Amino acid sequence: MRILELNLARIQRRSLSLVVLFFFAISSCAIKQKKDGKKEKSNWNPGAGSETAFDFKQNCGLDENTPEGAVVFTQNLKSLNFVVESGLGNIKVRVEAQAALAINGKETGGTQKIDVKVNKVVDLSNNPTGMKSLITQIGARIVARSRGGTMVSTALPQKDWLKLVDGGNPEYKGLICAATGEASAQKEEEKGKLYEFSPALVANINPKASPEQRIKEIGEGRKFTVTANLINPFNKKTTATTIGSVQIRPVGTELRATDPLTKRSVNIQADSAYQVISDFSTAKGEFADFSSKTTFYLDHKNKNFMAITQEEIPKPGDTDMKMPVIVMLAE
Repeated sequence: MRILELNLARIQRRSLSLVVLFFFAISSCAIKQKKDGKKEKSNWNPGAGSETAFDFKQNCGLDENTPEGAVVFTQNLKSLNFVVESGLGNIKVRVEAQAALAINGKETGGTQKIDVKVNKVVDLSNNPTGMKSLITQIGARIVARSRGGTMVSTALPQKDWLKLVDGGNPEYKGLICAATGEASAQKEEEKGKLYEFSPALVANINPKASPEQRIKEIGEGRKFTVTANLINPFNKKTTATTIGSVQIRPVGTELRATDPLTKRSVNIQADSAYQVISDFSTAKGEFADFSSKTTFYLDHKNKNFMAITQEEIPKPGDTDMKMPVIVMLAE
């Protein structure tokens, strides 16, 4: 039975990549607030030429008068049903579930909470009736506990982000606000694991930025090299390190999907769409679970997401299980 628990837990860790890649933190870049309430313009001018605070607000979706720590973006999305089948030896299970995602972004970081409703867990193996009941109970418990949770991210400090995009690292140069960079992430339910990223994990597209700003900064696509460290926050020791890559690129704006259980069809025509490919698939251990392709479908008028989809990048030699594409729709 321990083998089953380990295998199911591994299935659920794949959802960590879904949560991580939904991090949303909008960093204030060109305008900073003094303690006396007066606005001070940074010596660094984002974009070509000199931009006023109003221009920056229009292009990046930031308000220079927003209090520090205030929520600057919030949205709820709900997934279509998804089905996962996995097996090990004589044990094979089918999990049917649905997820709800709540995003709250701040200038200093953000939180993402996923609530998972497990609709059904079926033992597909030829086990005795009593064993089937026990297997389904364990499966439901692990899915609900491991797939759900709250992930808290911390944005790269303003001064470090400015230095980075102003030429401190050629890969990040000019990436002002079309995408966001995370310095660290931690799941509230796993206090003993802190993930830190250097220079930054580019994980999200900023829906509040203007379409022109995203085109200007991302163009036909960009790629970043990221070092990830797994740290024990209690003793500050690094327990594992790996190097991965992140790529962002524009993609097709049409999304078609069908719910595998209800057969409901979804056809979305977004104003623009961008894909973030986070690849740590060659790493050992939990880092590989960060690997996924996440596509953001944007609504320009409302400056939010129409939908977000996530597809895993499998580990080398990983043949026992494949996660489906998870489709999250705006509520």
